[in-house]
Amino acid sequence: TPTSTSHIDFSDHRTVFQHKTTSDLLRSLAILKLCSFGSFVDNALPLMRIPGASLVARPTFYRQFVGGDTEQELRQTSELLAKAGIRLMVCPAMEEDEGEGGGSEDKYDYNTEYITEIGRMMVRSGAVRPCLQFKVTAMLPADLVVRLTSLLAEGRVSLQHLAEQVAGAITSG
Repeated sequence: TPTSTSHIDFSDHRTVFQHKTTSDLLRSLAILKLCSFGSFVDNALPLMRIPGASLVARPTFYRQFVGGDTEQELRQTSELLAKAGIRLMVCPAMEEDEGEGGGSEDKYDYNTEYITEIGRMMVRSGAVRPCLQFKVTAMLPADLVVRLTSLLAEGRVSLQHLAEQVAGAITSG
């Protein structure tokens, strides 16, 4: 059994897939094939709006990409991944695009707390060196991120200065 520090040899399909059921492998293959059709991908959102679509999407697509809705489900997913020598990675889909901001800062505070709690859940689940991936626009307005990026690109502010300012703001609340 691979350890958290070993490397997975993906050319050895028996080892890589030994912890997957046949139905898991068939579901993954079907989803991979379906997602290779541009017309399906381009129309996925309208398809999801069809009444009853979740009855198909939940046990297939959702299950393929989501490790669970509860801490217990996340723990089970983490344990299965660990058996295969794979680290848990969680990516909450919380972000905004340029021009979508506005409104209250409460949204960013909520998102920050939510992402922090997901990190705590990952640790409590026993995940070894878990990876929590998120976009900074979940916690800051996208327009601000665009402006800061522009200032960095123009050389009007240094990354070190910006990092110090952000760290100071976080420390002081």
